[in-house]
Amino acid sequence: MKKKKKSIDYGKWGYIFILPFFVAYIIFSLIPLIDTVRYSFFEYYRSGIKEVGPNFIGMANYVSLLHSDMLKYGVNTLILWVIGFIPQIVIALVLAAWFTDVRLKIRGQQFFKVVIYLPNLIMASAFALLFAVALSAAYVNKTFSIPDFITETIKSSSDKLVLTDKSLSGGKLQSKIDAKFGNNYSQLRTLIIQAGELTPDDCKFIKKSLTGLEELTIEGTANFTNGIIPKGAFDGMPNLKKVKATQAKEIGLKAFSGCEKLETINFPNVEKTGVQAFAQPKGSNNSQLRIARLPKLKHADPRMFYYCTNLSELYLNAPPALKRPEGKEGLWFERVTKMVIHIPSRKVYDEFMKVENCGSVDWSAFNFVADNGDKLPAIQQAAEYNDSAYDPLRDQLLPHFDRTDKDYSGDYYSGDYKLSLYTFNTNSNAWINNSTVAPQLSTLDAIKWAAKVGFDAVDVTCYYIPGYSNTAMPTRPDSEIIKYAKNIKKLCSELNIAISGTGIQNNFADPNEARRKMDVERIKYWIKIAHEMGAPVLRIFAGPPPADIRREGWEKIARERIAPHIREVAMYAQKNYPDVRIGVQNHGDMLATANQVIQLLKWVDCDNVGIVNDTGFYRDFLNTDATKYDWYRDIALVLPYSNNFQIKKKPAGAETQELMDLNRLIRDIRKSPYRGYIPIELLWISKDFGSPTSLKTPPYEETIEFIKKLKQVMEDTKSFKEISKGKQLGVKMAPPETTMIQANLQSEGGLSFVLKSLHPNILEFNEKTKTLTLLTNTSPYQLNEQIIPQGLSMRVTDSNGAPRTDIEEIQNKDLLIISNGKTKETYSINVKRYELINLALNPDPQKIKVSTYRKNCTVEKAFDGNSTGTSGSGYQVDGSQANSEGKETFWLALDLGEEKDIHSIGVAWGTSVANLKKRLVDGVYQIAYTNDLNKWNKLSNAKESGSDGLNGYSAPKGWTIIHSQNVDELPDANGNKVFIHSFPEVIKARYVMVSGKLANRFIEIYNLFVFQKQLVDGALPQPSYPTFDAARIKPDYDKMNIMVGRPAVIQQGTHVPSYHIIAQKDISVTGNLMAPDGKVIYALKPIHIKKGDTYKIDIDRLADALGTYHMEFAITSDKTIYDSYYFTSIKEDISSYTYESPYPAIYMQEGRLVYIPDYRGNTVIDYSNVGYKGGGVEIPNVPVRVILEPSADQNADDTERIQNAINMLGRLQPDENGFRGAILLKAGTFRVSQSIKIDKSGIVIKGEGDGHENIKQHSKPLGPNNWFDYEQSEKAEKNVTKVVATWVADSYNKNVAVFNFAGGNINTEKTIEIADQYVPAGTRTIRLQTVEGLKAGDNIRINRIINASWAQDLKMDVITDAPSVPSANQWAVNGKLENSYMDVYQERTIKSINSQTNTITLVEPIVDPLDMKYGVSTVTRFTSDNRVQNVGIENIQILSRFDKSTTAENSAFGINYKSYDDEYHAQVAVRIGNAENIWVRRITNYHIDVAVNISDGARWVTVQDVNCLEPVSGTGGERRYSFTNSGGSLVLNQRNYARYTRHGFIIMGQVMGPNVFYNDRSDYQFDANEPHLRWSTGGLFDNIKGRIYVQNRWNNGTAHGWSGANYTLYNNEGKFIISQNQLAANYLFGQSDANDRLPFIMAEVDPGNVPNFKAYEYSVGKKMNPASLYLQQLKDRMGQQAVDNTNSSNIPAYKDESGSFNDMFAYLSEININGVKLENFKKEVLNYTIPIALDYKTLPQVTAKGEKGTSIEKDENSRGMTFTVTKNGKITSVYTIVYGFVSKEKISSNGSSKQLEKLTDGNPKTLWSQSGSPYVQFYLGDTPVEIEKVSLGYGRNTQIRRQYYFDFEISNDGYTWKKVQNPSWQPDNLGRGHIMGMQVMPGVGSNKSDYETFIFPKNVKARLLRIQMFGARNGQGVGSTNANAYWAIDVATK
Repeated sequence: MKKKKKSIDYGKWGYIFILPFFVAYIIFSLIPLIDTVRYSFFEYYRSGIKEVGPNFIGMANYVSLLHSDMLKYGVNTLILWVIGFIPQIVIALVLAAWFTDVRLKIRGQQFFKVVIYLPNLIMASAFALLFAVALSAAYVNKTFSIPDFITETIKSSSDKLVLTDKSLSGGKLQSKIDAKFGNNYSQLRTLIIQAGELTPDDCKFIKKSLTGLEELTIEGTANFTNGIIPKGAFDGMPNLKKVKATQAKEIGLKAFSGCEKLETINFPNVEKTGVQAFAQPKGSNNSQLRIARLPKLKHADPRMFYYCTNLSELYLNAPPALKRPEGKEGLWFERVTKMVIHIPSRKVYDEFMKVENCGSVDWSAFNFVADNGDKLPAIQQAAEYNDSAYDPLRDQLLPHFDRTDKDYSGDYYSGDYKLSLYTFNTNSNAWINNSTVAPQLSTLDAIKWAAKVGFDAVDVTCYYIPGYSNTAMPTRPDSEIIKYAKNIKKLCSELNIAISGTGIQNNFADPNEARRKMDVERIKYWIKIAHEMGAPVLRIFAGPPPADIRREGWEKIARERIAPHIREVAMYAQKNYPDVRIGVQNHGDMLATANQVIQLLKWVDCDNVGIVNDTGFYRDFLNTDATKYDWYRDIALVLPYSNNFQIKKKPAGAETQELMDLNRLIRDIRKSPYRGYIPIELLWISKDFGSPTSLKTPPYEETIEFIKKLKQVMEDTKSFKEISKGKQLGVKMAPPETTMIQANLQSEGGLSFVLKSLHPNILEFNEKTKTLTLLTNTSPYQLNEQIIPQGLSMRVTDSNGAPRTDIEEIQNKDLLIISNGKTKETYSINVKRYELINLALNPDPQKIKVSTYRKNCTVEKAFDGNSTGTSGSGYQVDGSQANSEGKETFWLALDLGEEKDIHSIGVAWGTSVANLKKRLVDGVYQIAYTNDLNKWNKLSNAKESGSDGLNGYSAPKGWTIIHSQNVDELPDANGNKVFIHSFPEVIKARYVMVSGKLANRFIEIYNLFVFQKQLVDGALPQPSYPTFDAARIKPDYDKMNIMVGRPAVIQQGTHVPSYHIIAQKDISVTGNLMAPDGKVIYALKPIHIKKGDTYKIDIDRLADALGTYHMEFAITSDKTIYDSYYFTSIKEDISSYTYESPYPAIYMQEGRLVYIPDYRGNTVIDYSNVGYKGGGVEIPNVPVRVILEPSADQNADDTERIQNAINMLGRLQPDENGFRGAILLKAGTFRVSQSIKIDKSGIVIKGEGDGHENIKQHSKPLGPNNWFDYEQSEKAEKNVTKVVATWVADSYNKNVAVFNFAGGNINTEKTIEIADQYVPAGTRTIRLQTVEGLKAGDNIRINRIINASWAQDLKMDVITDAPSVPSANQWAVNGKLENSYMDVYQERTIKSINSQTNTITLVEPIVDPLDMKYGVSTVTRFTSDNRVQNVGIENIQILSRFDKSTTAENSAFGINYKSYDDEYHAQVAVRIGNAENIWVRRITNYHIDVAVNISDGARWVTVQDVNCLEPVSGTGGERRYSFTNSGGSLVLNQRNYARYTRHGFIIMGQVMGPNVFYNDRSDYQFDANEPHLRWSTGGLFDNIKGRIYVQNRWNNGTAHGWSGANYTLYNNEGKFIISQNQLAANYLFGQSDANDRLPFIMAEVDPGNVPNFKAYEYSVGKKMNPASLYLQQLKDRMGQQAVDNTNSSNIPAYKDESGSFNDMFAYLSEININGVKLENFKKEVLNYTIPIALDYKTLPQVTAKGEKGTSIEKDENSRGMTFTVTKNGKITSVYTIVYGFVSKEKISSNGSSKQLEKLTDGNPKTLWSQSGSPYVQFYLGDTPVEIEKVSLGYGRNTQIRRQYYFDFEISNDGYTWKKVQNPSWQPDNLGRGHIMGMQVMPGVGSNKSDYETFIFPKNVKARLLRIQMFGARNGQGVGSTNANAYWAIDVATK
């Protein structure tokens, strides 16, 4: 048999060889392809700053694709395929047929086959060669020139690497390690880097890849980028033991946190550490850190060594600055108890012990060692703590503790316990801090949820009440917190859920006594809040083990610190609020064991103190590891003393895994006497399943699951026998908080919505008649706030269906439409209003009773209806009551004649809130009533003024108090002193009173109001004013915001909005809808609408593209105008974007800002054009042409020298950059007696330094206890140029500056009407009726034209001083708008022109929207050549000399602020007006109110690095406006500082921006930084530290009203108020702390009638990215260099080009008058005045002589002459000589001569006014006549009383003047020898009664009389004003 031949099967190898292809194909192609198909059914993308999805959407993407341009692209692809692929295949097939057909016998077939296939081989070969070269080490070394010693391969067994390569930079560390060590990173144990730079990316590589690294050394010249170890650089590295960085200067946030094995750190040059630099997790006991070397540390952020429990040695050379974060603990050394601090010497130890260095950490609590051997104070360690020493306490109960809710019978309790909720702390923290770390849940929403799921009670911890602070008193007003507490109580009552307790955080173990005392006061305050809330137990703490625990020991600290403080607060509660008990919580801190708890309770020894038994915090003392502790024993031991609970799910702490044995726990509780609430607190850490930080909602399900278990256990443990665990949990539903209203609709089963329990604007919902009755002044957003729509959409429209905007006032017959998308219900709206009747108006004086009254006081004034006034214009309680024992109670009472219904009572105080706090005993006043005639009759009534009125004194007894008001709860801001107290139910009363107890001085009441209200139909009738718009158009899209300032967004793929056009005239309309790419996607054919008709346009288009769409209408009547509307298409559902929570108005995308407009096109303003030269340019270093040395004589006056130098420099021609040169004032002291004027362009004033380096810090404000003479010395200082203003002013004057930059007015040309019906804020494009005559680069004024209708829409024509009391000041009266609002303009520069569309594009944006409804605005071209340009002042210290003889004190900053108060000195340092491209930098001012005042006509101004310190003046109105903009535009105000200021950074009325305050700071501020009054626009407050108010100031001042519009607040720190008006937006971004919000105060003036609307707000409580809006906008427009230029504060050394400056001019040598040399002639002075006799016959002969080589030309006229002096090579000089004539006009003035006739027309309605010290002169005749009398008619001020200062002077020649005096005339109150006129009360307009006659002594004869004016006294003190206002001056002669 033949043997079978063995064969080889090659088939399997084929499969093996092709297997890699299939594996690669499946992984890299097939799986991604499948995933792509899967994702096509989802939406998953990022929109701006928000990530959306993945959300399943079915076939929506395919539908969208089919509606896109896909088919068009498909056709293109097909064409390309046909053109390219088919010919290619055809040719290939032909070639293949040829070469394979043997019949053809083609020669060279093999050659052709090779050539055709060769490209496939070449490509493969090329790739192979590329990889071979790239992977060749030799090639790498050769290409990159890396030395061989660097690239040597280290053996893999090595675990250490040293890098010395200097080229290490730019993130190359990984490549270096790869080259030298390989990529087996986890084996590397030691890394030493000796050169180069480590970037943040390098640090990320180390952290991520070098997981085995134990030692990291950065030494030699090696360093981190910028010397900063980045944020989180090595956070959590598991094996790192030792770190050293010799060059690093700063350690970033969490750089080494979580590095448990870290043992030693050595940073010899680090000066600053970030937050949690080395911190460990809370509760951790694993830190191995023992030695920390930080010898040069200067500043440490909080939690530096948090829970570094084993830290034993810290090396420091000096005490670092430690600043506790506001409202939080610093916790730098939390649980660090073994540490010794190594310092150089005893001297350094003494530094540590200084009081100022122990404010945040009490260093005396630590142990120190001086490394030089110095002996330090001996420190004896306490004995080790021994817990068993306290075991005997367990034997019997203590005698005194809280026994409430206890049963000591010893029975096993089988009843029910009430469960309480306290478990959403993570979510509530997120809410209160506006954080995104977890889903937010408000306190009130948590309560509602607890009631819904069946909790019996809630623990409402104070942490989650707005205004709470962990370390300080509340940050919000008392009234607001009490209101919130009462709301909690009310809500719980409505939901039938109890409050089990509340709590606050405190630390009674802190070594710092002041800190402990603060906690005592905090607890006392929150006891009161617990009482208001209805919480029976307030939870407090003992505190964590302090730094001195090892030295002092547990017992001493607990007994001497903790127990006394607990006893103090307990006794306070027992005395004042006995319904609130104290619960001390064990927290693993100073109360870690049951023995410690019981011993502390024994020391406290109070019957109202128990223990909050926290089941998760028992452990050995000073040990954070509780895993082996017997928790159940300690829980049971403490049960008899427990007055509340916190049940945790983990007994050993949140970070552990073991769960609580609930069966054992509840059995122990049932065995105990405890019968109280059982609150549960589930604590998670981030890695736990169900952690709140990992969920999209609060942990509802997890909590429900736990409560199920707990309830089951409670059932199971009711007896000792186990009960089945299979019962179902029944959820008990609490009664609803609201009333459900059903609207049964068709077959859908009805739509339902819920009225909130508080719905003040909703009077009635009538389901039968489908009507809704609302109060007037209700807007749609308020309606939305008071209705819960239950998932429905709600909208309000007019009767024709046009939607109302969110803040538009709802009108009678409007419609409310509620819909679920399929069906809808419509309600007709009726509007009603309350009319108030003041029952106390002008009563019979016999029906008034008062306790006392002051002399000259008229009691009836308190009922005349005037809620404002001045001292003495109301009823004044006499101060004698404060000093009369038993008679301190005062009253103002009224008999109404009969019992009447009273709804509210108001008090208008004449005494400020701050003074009321001092002058009322306990700061309390009361409102009371009675109907008992006997009680009224027994009440005494003062018959005489003063103390005599107390005869027969009989105080009220038995009256019913209906309101008791603690003044501390009243808002003290904006000057409001009117407070209305409404009653929940009608009071029927006849006799009413306001009363209190007088503590000191006197109290004034302007008015007592007693209101009865009646409900009447309709809104208050309003006058009708003309309007000028052609149509009003409203977009219509469900849930799209249609409100100024709220981005209008719709969802992509939905229909675009419809539009309602309401014709105001007969019009025809066309329009185009433009997509985001600018293409027209819809064209509206012409439609014709008659006046009064409404036409709706439905556009059949989908918003397919993402981005902003633009609908432009052309409206034609008598002319064509244009109107545009905007909406932005976004991917996500828009229902979450509401009035309260709008879509982002700005966000970052690809490194740039994106702006989203509202429906009218308004956006956040681009502020980047502000500052010198339009921003972003470097301030030039202008060469010095003149150098002035300070005078050696201290009494010298340098005014003339400086002024002459300026004048001479002004004669030079400007260079190509517009500069004439600089004047250098050398270091030293210059003294000036007058203002220095710079009125020529191109001049810069320089000094050699401002001394800012030596500014004294005021860590505390000045008061009586730390007062010192803070006058800044005039003495010369090295490298400091001082300019001292020495003049004494006649009055307080802010118009005269030390340096005054002022030019001339502009020249205007033709005016062109704007063709846009609405021009939005933020735009740079305007359409005009014509662009003829305009060109790019032109300056234009955009003139806002408005009328009374504008004021009416803003409700600024119905301003009130109190309910139903109109203010005397209105923005419009009787249809006439106040003049100041008329001439308002924005100055802009034209960038480009489109003549086809008549459109201009501007360089700078519009900041005030222009609405044709109020008038047709215009554009006017102008030239500004007359303005001063290219000028500046820098590097100078400016001082004002003042009178130190008087000081004043007032309440401020929490103390009595004490200061000098002289006002009669220089008050302005630098004033700028009619000037462009100007800078003020590096100026430090002392004792001056206003550092920089920017006036009208100023633009492109930079003010930077300027300080305004220690102003000397009063602190009231119009004082201390440190940086004032009263007319400037495009002003950059940055890095400036104000101290002891009223309004540090302020913009006055009608100022149009853009204007920017960036990186400024104000300390010790009496009021706020703000737009101050009357509609200024376009301001940005960016990174400001200080108060900021942007609001409706209503009747404040002269009816300031809406103070700011289109303002933006960005990343600021400090208290704030912000709201917006009806017509323009305000924006708030990134406010650092939401708790800094202050309430809208002016609402108190007239509740319900003061308009105020929520501004756009985003990221409140968390700062925004980018860090600065202004800098990002500047970067977007000009690049990073512009930002660097702006941030630079460097002033380079000056360039000296002074040379022979004085020799450059042609001079006169002398001037002669009638042959006599002019006495005061100086050749460099060009202007002279020659006095001319009153009765001159001939004019003097004036001649002049020139210096050698000059020629002179004389030009003479009737007013004087000029001498023009020329010389070859010299600059021509023109000398001007003016004749000084004495006027013989009947009336003349040295000030304004305009309208002097108003002084003699006898009409009090006409007024002449002039600031400063002018005179009015009368020519009485050619011979002297006797003056009989002079009568003066005084002008009134609307706010404050005045008394004018003046003198009467007479002369017979006009040069010699004599003052006329009369003993009967009232001298001025300042003792300056002037006359002071009668007191003129405040009011609008003048009055004939304000007229005073002065009888002259006999035989006073003169030819000339002048009234020399000196301003006026303001009020009754020493304050003054530089205003002079008179309506008459009548002179009578014999």
